[in-house]
Amino acid sequence: MVELAFGAHATEGNVRALYDRNTETIYLREGWDPKDLRSRSELLHELVHHVQNFNKVPSQCDAARERDAYHLQFAWLIEQGIQDPYSFLEINELMVVLLSLCRDRDLD
Repeated sequence: MVELAFGAHATEGNVRALYDRNTETIYLREGWDPKDLRSRSELLHELVHHVQNFNKVPSQCDAARERDAYHLQFAWLIEQGIQDPYSFLEINELMVVLLSLCRDRDLD
């Protein structure tokens, strides 16, 4: 299963980064910029998924892992001086909730 992280334009379905648990690989979009704060926050988000996978952190379903990844991404952005990480990433609380919901077919 591939974990998805959405950043800007999430409602349009633009994938910003991916983590593949099977290969333990983080995929960053073309044009990813290590000097860009948003880009670095996307990498952090995917690193959270890697740590979840590496430590075999239990979750109700794959989607539920998003909640912690976004929480840590937002906390890090606040530490970097971003007052409103939701606005910065062009996402809202509802989107994070929806991305974190377990669906019947996703339940372990």
